[in-house]
Amino acid sequence: MRKRAVLEPGTPRALAVEKRLAQMPASSRGTYRRAAAGRSVAAAVKAFCGECVGWQRAEVTACKAVACPLWPYRPYQSGAAAEILQNAQDGAFQPPGRDGVASAEVGAGEEAEGPVGEVEQEVRS
Repeated sequence: MRKRAVLEPGTPRALAVEKRLAQMPASSRGTYRRAAAGRSVAAAVKAFCGECVGWQRAEVTACKAVACPLWPYRPYQSGAAAEILQNAQDGAFQPPGRDGVASAEVGAGEEAEGPVGEVEQEVRS
């Protein structure tokens, strides 16, 4: 059985989560807390997707990062998924992020940059 990600007060991880919570809209904090505490996989996906697109719900719905492993599971899906996939196959869209790489994607052996990398480094400490 998988161990839950308990947030012990005062630990580096708990401090990193609190720092992250202060940087997001109040409406997203409950979901993020459930995700960070390991209480909900759905909340974790919702929080990750929200953070990836700057907490803009409409951007999660319209997400074009079809190579993201969470894309099929993202919240707020619309009936436009088939159209997004067709456009991706036709090359009719530019993926988000620098150099055509989604901001949350990091190759093998690379360190993540930005908020994701900061938390990963803080957690390792």
